[in-house]
Amino acid sequence: MVAVFSISACNNDDVTRDQTSLPPDIIATNAFYYYADVDAAWAFYRDTFGLETVVDYGFAKILRLADSSYLTLVQADSGMHSIDEPKTVTLNLVTDTLEPWAQHLAASGVNMHTSYSSDHEQQSNSFVAVDPEGYLLRFVRYNPHPSHDNFVDAFSASDPVASLAGK
Repeated sequence: MVAVFSISACNNDDVTRDQTSLPPDIIATNAFYYYADVDAAWAFYRDTFGLETVVDYGFAKILRLADSSYLTLVQADSGMHSIDEPKTVTLNLVTDTLEPWAQHLAASGVNMHTSYSSDHEQQSNSFVAVDPEGYLLRFVRYNPHPSHDNFVDAFSASDPVASLAGK
């Protein structure tokens, strides 16, 4: 099971907080996905997505998704979860290049759960791809909207990790 947490903070000048009561910093995220064939999953993410392999332990491979965001692929019979457990998690991949990703994955023959929507009147546009063993990968672009201002600015300040595809 993978949990994703979203943490928000509000600045209120009238409130003084004791810094020692704050939780420690979170410096990265690392989701773990479990596979019957970790090498096939690794080839999918490495070759189709162009992700960089940061560490290869054989039974587990750590891939960089963004500056401090990782996906670890684990051979299920060597890990703490089985492939029979529900895959009830969707990995959201935020991108400004949604249409090129949709075209690339379609050309690569990747199975789609939902198709690309280009209606710019929506708060976001997205499509959902399916990885080799059924994990859902939602590619999303957040369109200008007042409810997005706080987190879209944070995305804008991030440096994207360039795909290694074609290198």
